[in-house]
Amino acid sequence: MCRERRMSSIKRMNIPYIRAGAIAAIIGGIAAALLGLLHLLSLYGAAETTAYIARGLLLAFTIVVLARIAARPLATVGAVLAVTGALLQVAMIVSAETGIAVDFEGPLMPVSLLGLLVGQILLGIAHFRARALPVWVSAAIALGILLTVVPMVGEILYGALFAAIGLSMYGKATAEVVPAH
Repeated sequence: MCRERRMSSIKRMNIPYIRAGAIAAIIGGIAAALLGLLHLLSLYGAAETTAYIARGLLLAFTIVVLARIAARPLATVGAVLAVTGALLQVAMIVSAETGIAVDFEGPLMPVSLLGLLVGQILLGIAHFRARALPVWVSAAIALGILLTVVPMVGEILYGALFAAIGLSMYGKATAEVVPAH
């Protein structure tokens, strides 16, 4: 009975939608890891801005897909908070690039970080309860954002972790289409 309940949230969803979320997680994870590597090598400029924007947008899409997989109200609340945090960061970066004065030390940055932190923790808890994906994915969703506290290396690890979540999502979607014999 419990296994049927776990599988039902994946089966109800459109498999191509899950795959798109998985690919977004993989590419977003690579963008986050690239961003950490650029900071580690002290290379700044257009590539850094592109990596920030790609990471934020792809992370936001992945979070929406993860919330739909968990199919829990807690996942929805977590997704709203995390997506708001990610999109606030993207908006600040785009504003700064277009010449609008942005105070990165002002209230928007802590609000965006808090939204990402609390949102991902709630989403991870919802996934743990739903058991639609492996348990390590739940822990990675909930605790992965804490890696970014460590400058540069933490961003690389966070990116690798999100890419691994994407691979797990893609594998789960593929398993639903082609059941094992």
